[in-house]
Amino acid sequence: MMKVLENRSSVKAVFVGHNHGLDWCCPYKDKLWLCFARHTGYGGYGNWPRGSRILEITEMPFRIKSWIRMEDGSVHSAVNLTYD
Repeated sequence: MMKVLENRSSVKAVFVGHNHGLDWCCPYKDKLWLCFARHTGYGGYGNWPRGSRILEITEMPFRIKSWIRMEDGSVHSAVNLTYD
C-alpha cells in the first residue's frame, strides 16, 4: 500500500485516527506525510483532552497546512504539509 501511495503524485498526505491523546504528522520518504489524529468525541473510555486536526488547503500556490485545535480553543502542532 505504501508503494502505491508514494508513487501517486496527487497524494500529499494520509490521515488516520484516533489514538486517544496522540496526534502527530511525520514525513514519509520526502514524498508524502503520514498524520495521526487524537480523540475528538465524547464516547469511549478515558478522559483524554479533545481536539481535532484542521486542514487548510490553498490552490494557488498549492499548500496544505495542518494543526490541532483543542476543545478549549487552543492550537498546537502546526505543520506545513507541502514539499517545496
